[in-house]
Amino acid sequence: MIIVIDLHHEQESRLEIKKQEMISLVSTMGSDIIQTIIVHLSSITPSTLIGKGKIEELISDVERLEIDCIIFDTDISPRQQRNLEELLDVAVIDRQEVILQIFSNRATTKEASLQVELARAMYSLPRLKRKWTHLSRQQGGMKGTRGEG
Repeated sequence: MIIVIDLHHEQESRLEIKKQEMISLVSTMGSDIIQTIIVHLSSITPSTLIGKGKIEELISDVERLEIDCIIFDTDISPRQQRNLEELLDVAVIDRQEVILQIFSNRATTKEASLQVELARAMYSLPRLKRKWTHLSRQQGGMKGTRGEG
């Protein structure tokens, strides 16, 4: 599923261009597109980008259409991505991740592959926060040996 965000009340023709561009990018990436929607926002919800009502609609669509990934046409923060993935129970990616995947698929030389790998690592770094907290040891141990490590 592709979600095109309209925050600036753009003209329908401009939104259609953005929509077609994302469809083209996602197709180039090699994914099937089940549904494309345009979401008109008057303001951004900091924790999830979109509001509670739209999230409830998406939960219904995800179950009904058996969607396994939602792609936003705009950049989303790592926190928004985590929150949306928890609420929707599907992978959530943004435009940058789509472009990185296209470059990764098309990199033919070792140097190109390394450049894409570096770009992906830099993109992924802030998204790794709290991914392995289950391995952390904050408590326990004997006197003098408490804490991490």
